[in-house]
Amino acid sequence: MWHDYTATCQNVTLRPLEEGDIEYLRQWRNNKAESKFLSQVDYITEKAQKNWFINCMSSDDNITFAIVDNERDVFTGSIALYNFSENAVELGRLMVGDPDSHGRHIGRNAVSALSDLALTELGKDEVFLHVYKDNIPAVTVYKQAGYKIVDEHVCEDGKIELLMSLKSSKG
Repeated sequence: MWHDYTATCQNVTLRPLEEGDIEYLRQWRNNKAESKFLSQVDYITEKAQKNWFINCMSSDDNITFAIVDNERDVFTGSIALYNFSENAVELGRLMVGDPDSHGRHIGRNAVSALSDLALTELGKDEVFLHVYKDNIPAVTVYKQAGYKIVDEHVCEDGKIELLMSLKSSKG
């Protein structure tokens, strides 16, 4: 959805995703090395990426953010909240595509900033996510941000997927 939420954590600022960001996302998503742990898709054309952006921003069940590396003032990736319910929301679609941002805790800080926004500003009791078990960098990031593994299952593609959760400290 179109929104004006922002959040920060250390070297990261989250801001609304803008149309000017989507070509970077398309290039990163089409790079098989950068997207090996994401759901695999066919090559994304410019038209398909623009349609995705319009649909994403028009959805009432999706808040997508650009990740900005504050130290370099550079757009470096994206992250989203979706699958909203009364008390919970799913966090995902995390991509830190800018190679110069790798190893600098950009992903962890983006996850922490967005989790805090969901639990405080949006008033959710729980933020959950799904991640492939063999995506060790992402699992590590989520654990560092306070997420706990609550379940695992085998997907249709044979991969093991973890369900991780972060609960509000209120109540």
